[in-house]
Amino acid sequence: MAQKVSLRFCILFTLMGAIFASVAVQAAEIVKARAGLHADKTRFVLELTGKPVFEFEKNPENGQVVIMLKNIGVPKGRVVPSATIGLVKHTMFISKGGKSSKVVLFLSKPAKVSNSFIIPGDENKAHRLVVDLIAAETL
Repeated sequence: MAQKVSLRFCILFTLMGAIFASVAVQAAEIVKARAGLHADKTRFVLELTGKPVFEFEKNPENGQVVIMLKNIGVPKGRVVPSATIGLVKHTMFISKGGKSSKVVLFLSKPAKVSNSFIIPGDENKAHRLVVDLIAAETL
């Protein structure tokens, strides 16, 4: 009898561990992208289901700003609308194996990142990654 009980607990804990592990490795996703035109900048905002870890690609091609996102995936089967306004001509989302992604901002004219920051989300609002772009003579 004791062996049956311990076997059941072993199976139960194994199943719980597998479920926990599958939940723990799920990447957050991009929910929405938007851009806003301000007097001195174009503000690009990504809304995400989890807190982002990001960096900018060191040598992007001219006319682009590339954001590398760790543990943020591009949602499968759902289209994230491209944000196009001001310095952002077109936006492309590229999945890098489901656990990371790239967001490529194609620029309407030379620009550079002047500021970037994260606004933490809560139960009512998504996490937001904010990137401010300003016009530049050359990239």
